[in-house]
Amino acid sequence: MKAFAPTFLITVALMTTSAVSAAVYKYIDENGNVAYGDKPVDGSQKLNIQSTRKPSPEPADEDDSTEQSTDSSPNELDEGTAEEAAKAIAYKSLSLLTPKPGKQISGRSASVQIIFLPTPALARSDELVITVDGKDISKGRDANLSLQDLTRGSHTVQGRILDANGKMKIQSDAVTFHVKGS
Repeated sequence: MKAFAPTFLITVALMTTSAVSAAVYKYIDENGNVAYGDKPVDGSQKLNIQSTRKPSPEPADEDDSTEQSTDSSPNELDEGTAEEAAKAIAYKSLSLLTPKPGKQISGRSASVQIIFLPTPALARSDELVITVDGKDISKGRDANLSLQDLTRGSHTVQGRILDANGKMKIQSDAVTFHVKGS
């Protein structure tokens, strides 16, 4: 559970920051789990992750409206530029951080944390669809999902990123994990 907190915080930070280049360190914790942090530890590997988001433009003052061109307003230009930029984003990867392939989960009320990491960060106009056992269970901007009370047996999770028109840009590998009875 200790490895989840840094992973969750880093994933949230990556999704909510604008035009940021951050150093993230991947390492194996004392329990043998893969963990992530913002500070180096012995045996850690530095991962350079960059967000391609631009900060939102400042709203124009009402007094400035008379100075605007009649051809197009700055907001229309910004929206067009943002739309073109979103279409131009080519994702390098969509990684499933947890669960790991083949993970064994035990207990009566089995739960698993699903965490995806898109590289670069998810564009504003795109959405992440999380599929479990062939059914879409989450669609939006949230790359973290907690599944509770899973049934016994094998389960498969996969993610895909869709653009504003519903066209798939990238898909993760399918990962199978197992729930054992108590």
